[in-house]
Amino acid sequence: MAEAAETAHDLGDEFVMGSDYSYSFDRLRLRRRIGNSFISVTASEGATYVVVEFRERNDSDNVESSMGSVVVALRDAQGRRFTPDEEAMRHALLSGMRIERGGDQMMPGVWVRREVIFQLPRESTTEPLDVVLDARGAFAGAGLVRGRAR
Repeated sequence: MAEAAETAHDLGDEFVMGSDYSYSFDRLRLRRRIGNSFISVTASEGATYVVVEFRERNDSDNVESSMGSVVVALRDAQGRRFTPDEEAMRHALLSGMRIERGGDQMMPGVWVRREVIFQLPRESTTEPLDVVLDARGAFAGAGLVRGRAR
């Protein structure tokens, strides 16, 4: 099966994927440490965390689960693909950040703020990064948001 073409968007653009969800990726933020003074994790030597801040809206007429059909990844200028850092995501959740857990109930028409955390080599953050959205099933397609982490 051929991969779906990626549709490019800029940070801050609102766009629809499939017929049931809208997204807006607002900021890519650099962080050396994730968590708070009680529980935290520090990026490996030579690495940094990139926190992807976005909003998601359920455009259907029914209560739905968040991000159930979409996988978020980062791609650097060298074409390397990164998945969310599970340890950083766990620390973020325990410290109260609004991370994307999947399965959260979303009410129709309501925007929900989310964060997904990746660990990348520091040199990967000197060039723009691509947030890659892969949708499956009824939402088949792909999206791409390009932005610079700060």
